[in-house]
Amino acid sequence: MAKVLYFDPFSGISGDMTLGALVHAGLPLGFLQKQLALLPISGFRVEAHPTAQNGIGGIKIEVVIEQPGHDHRPYHEIVQLINASSLELQVKTQALKIFGILAQAEAKIHGVESADVEFHEVGAVDSIIDIVGACIGFAYFGFEEFYCGPLPLGRGFIQTQHGLLPVPAPATLEMLTQAGANILPATTLKGGVEYPGNGELVTPTGAAIVAALCQFQRPSIKLTGSGYGYGSKKLPWPNALRIWLGESAQPAQPTEHFQLQTQKALPHSHSHNYSLSDQLISENSPQFTASILTTNGLEMGEIDLIETNLDDMLPEALGYLMEKLLAAGALDVFFTPIQMKKNRPAIMLSVMAQPPTTAQLAALIIRESSSFGVRVSKHQRYMAGREIRTIETPYGPVQVKLKIIDGHIQEVVPEYESVAALARQTGLPWRQIYDDIRRLLA
Repeated sequence: MAKVLYFDPFSGISGDMTLGALVHAGLPLGFLQKQLALLPISGFRVEAHPTAQNGIGGIKIEVVIEQPGHDHRPYHEIVQLINASSLELQVKTQALKIFGILAQAEAKIHGVESADVEFHEVGAVDSIIDIVGACIGFAYFGFEEFYCGPLPLGRGFIQTQHGLLPVPAPATLEMLTQAGANILPATTLKGGVEYPGNGELVTPTGAAIVAALCQFQRPSIKLTGSGYGYGSKKLPWPNALRIWLGESAQPAQPTEHFQLQTQKALPHSHSHNYSLSDQLISENSPQFTASILTTNGLEMGEIDLIETNLDDMLPEALGYLMEKLLAAGALDVFFTPIQMKKNRPAIMLSVMAQPPTTAQLAALIIRESSSFGVRVSKHQRYMAGREIRTIETPYGPVQVKLKIIDGHIQEVVPEYESVAALARQTGLPWRQIYDDIRRLLA
C-alpha cells in the first residue's frame, strides 16, 4: 500500500504550518533538527510550541534567527546550498522541485529568466528551513502520494519587498494556476463571519509545496493519523493546516509490487526479511519543463547541452570545474578528447542542464575556465523511469536503483555511494558487498 499525505487547508497553507502539522503528526523534533543541521546554514534554531485554538491542539513552528539580516537569495544560490548539503536524495530532489516551480512562477511574473530570479521573503533562512524541513518530514513518513483539498485564497493586499501586492500574491496565483488547483468560494459563516475574509491564507511557500507535489482531489485512503500546524494570524476559526495521513488501497504508481527473493541468503545472514522499504525516493533531478509519457512507456523531456573547447587548461583545473558544475545543479559533466586547429590536442567540455539552470552554468564555465564563450543546443531525450528504494541487508540498509518502463521494474542495481558507505563501516571489500547484494536481487 502506498503511504499518502492529504493536505486539508481549511485555513490555507504556509511553510511553517506544513512543518508544524508534520511535527504534530509524529515527526520527531530532534530528528528534524539533526537533519536540518546538514544544510550549510548556521545561526538558526527550530522551536516547536504546543498551541490550541477553539479547543484543537497542534504545533506552531518557529524558526529563530540569531542574527537577522539576510532576507533574500538568488535562485541559483539556493540550488547550490541544497546540492551542497548531505541530506537524503529524496529531500534534495523534492526541495529543488519546490524551489524550481517557485522560480518559474517568479520569472514569468517579473519577465526574467528563472536562473536570474531573486527570492526575497522566500529566500530568507526561515523559508528555506520550512521547505527543506517539510521535505525531511515527507521522507521520514515515507509518503509516496500527495493530495490537496480546495484552497481559501483570501483577499485584500499584503506588504512585500515589491510594495503592496494583491492577495493572492501573483506568484502564488501563477503556481496554483499551472497546477490546476481547486479554490474555495467566498461565503458567510454563522454569525456573519466572512470566509475566507481579508488577508493572505496561502503563502507562496505553501503554494509551491502543493503545486510541486499534489493532485488536487481527496483520495480514497485508510486513515492512519493526522496533524495540525498553526500559523501566526488570529482568525475566527482555528488558523491551522490539517494533514491526513493514510494508506491507499493500491500500490504507488508507477511502481509495481516488488519483493526481494530471500532463498539465496548472504553469508552470516539470520533469516532477515529482505524487502524494499515503503519509502520511495525519486532520483530524477527536478523537472522544470513538463515531461510526456510516450506510447512505449518512456518519458520524453527537453534538456540543454552546453559545450566549449578547451586547449589550455590543466587536468587539475578541469577536475575542479567538473565538481563546481555538478554542485551547481548540472545533470552530467563529461570530457571528450578532440583535435583543434593548429594540430592542438584539446578537451571538449560538455554539460547537460535543465533549461532554467543553463545561464547560470554557462556563466560558471566562462568564469572558472579559459573559455571566452560556450555554445548551447536543445535536445529531446527519452528516459526510463528511475527510482531509489532502501533495502535491509546483513550489512545494513543500502539504496538500490530501479529502472522502470511502462510501470514495470526492468532492472535493480545497488547504488555505488550506499555500498561504499557500508564498505567503510564494515571494513569489507566494496566488491564483496556489491556482489552479495546483486545476488539477492537476482
